[in-house]
Amino acid sequence: MSEERAEPPDHHEYHWVSFNRDTFEFYLAAVKFYDSLLTADMEAIEQDADLKLILGERQRSTFEIDRETRRAQRVRTWMEGQISKGGADASDYDVNISHGWVRFIKSVCGLYLAHLRQRRNVLASRANVSKHALHAVDQRIGHFEEKTGLGVFRQASPWPLMVEDVVITDGQPDSPKRDLAESFSQVRAPKPVVIDTIEILDADLRKRCLDLLAAFKEDGQHDRLDTVVTDATRVLENRLRRLSGAAATCIGLELAKYCFGGSAPRLTVSEVAAEQEAAHLLFRGVFGFIRNQVHHRLVENLQPERVLQVVAMIDYLLFVADGAVRKEAS
Repeated sequence: MSEERAEPPDHHEYHWVSFNRDTFEFYLAAVKFYDSLLTADMEAIEQDADLKLILGERQRSTFEIDRETRRAQRVRTWMEGQISKGGADASDYDVNISHGWVRFIKSVCGLYLAHLRQRRNVLASRANVSKHALHAVDQRIGHFEEKTGLGVFRQASPWPLMVEDVVITDGQPDSPKRDLAESFSQVRAPKPVVIDTIEILDADLRKRCLDLLAAFKEDGQHDRLDTVVTDATRVLENRLRRLSGAAATCIGLELAKYCFGGSAPRLTVSEVAAEQEAAHLLFRGVFGFIRNQVHHRLVENLQPERVLQVVAMIDYLLFVADGAVRKEAS
């Protein structure tokens, strides 16, 4: 088994990293949000004459919050410069960026996403907001959350931020801020709408996966969505064993080969040899890439939309298997 690659040091520089325009602008919005929180803290101190006096102007630069504010502003200025250099018509930005800044951007994006989810839940508490509007918001939040775990961000550990808790208002300018836990306790969570987007036809798959997917999505338990993928692949394995007569110990890649491989496959989906072999490889790919990941380790932070796509793919594979010509048992 190959060892995991060590995380690069903060001074390591990535060259010619390409970011889509909307993704890069989202990263900038997250940095601006973090900068605004830090600035608000410093302004609160500045407005209190006594506290401002004991901190002193000369000592200010020695405090970590001041250094963190300057770091956020440096990253913000750099990103704004890249956007300005790319021009109004740029579709993406190619940049050189250090691993330390990658870690910083990843962390502030996590903070900003938490803020956006809170705003989404406040929106959901209004009786006149349609599920389609909420679904559109959920899709965009999921899209950007996914972007913080890909490419150079994949190996990046979180940067320790100086703002851990976000407080929100009810949308009124003069309303007092409330603690995060209190805010959530007063927000009505709507019923999940993710399963409205793709029709899952197989009865076993619907029974085993959709309620689970809806529950995890409604509760925000994205770290448990891998359970849905595990159950979906178990349904597929169980169906293939039943259709082909394979032993209970026949699993994964071995099961795909037993069912669809060789010169005399147990399940024939096409009389064209190349198509039959392609089906064999398709099932092997699902078992080797999708099934094995969730069976052998915990896979956190999956997006509900992506999980639903996997379930839909397995729904199609079940349809293909059910329609196969079975070889008579010896």
